[in-house]
Amino acid sequence: KSRPRMPLERRKLQVLGEARQIARTQGVHEVSLRTIARNLGISEAQAHNCFSTREDILFELGCEELDAYESVRVRSISRGSTRITKVIMSSVSHLREAAQRGPLLQNISADSALRKRLNRRQRETRGSAVEQHVTAIMDDTNASQQVAYLKTKMLSGLVKRAGHLVAAERLSLTEAERLCVPIIVDSAVQQKAP
Repeated sequence: KSRPRMPLERRKLQVLGEARQIARTQGVHEVSLRTIARNLGISEAQAHNCFSTREDILFELGCEELDAYESVRVRSISRGSTRITKVIMSSVSHLREAAQRGPLLQNISADSALRKRLNRRQRETRGSAVEQHVTAIMDDTNASQQVAYLKTKMLSGLVKRAGHLVAAERLSLTEAERLCVPIIVDSAVQQKAP
C-alpha cells in the first residue's frame, strides 16, 4: 500500500525543522542531508528535492534567524519617538534576541561563504534603513557621508559582536547592554558645532 506523498513545502519545513534541531543540539557541523533524511525516515533523495546542498539548508536557517531578529527590531523601534530612542531600542532588541535565540545564527555565519550570502541578503532587505540612519547622522552632526556611514557600521559591528558573545554565553545580557548603550548614546548625541 503506497503512502500519499507529502507536499514539497511541508517537506521543506520538516527538513528545516530537523536541521534546526540538529544544529542546536549537536552543532551546525553535524547538519547534513544524509543525517536529516535518516532522522526523518525519508530517503536522501527526498531531502535533496527540498534543498540541493547542506549550504542551502544552512542559508535558509540563517535567513529565518535574520527575519526573526528583524521582526523584533522593527516592532521595538516602532515604539521609539526619537532617532536615538529607536537606535537604542534596536540595539537592545538585537542583544535580547541573541540571548533568547542562542548561537545558531552566529554559528551559521562562521562559514565565510554563508556569511557573504547572508550579508548580501541583509543589505538587500535593510539597505534603506541604513541609508536613513546615515542621513540622520549627517543632518544631526557635521559628519560627512563617509564618516556617518562608518559610524553606522562601527556601532552596528559593536552590537553584533556583543550579540555574538551573549549568544555564546561569554557575556551576560546585562553586561552587553551596559557596554553598548552608553557608546550608542554618546555617538548619537554629538550635535553640530555652532
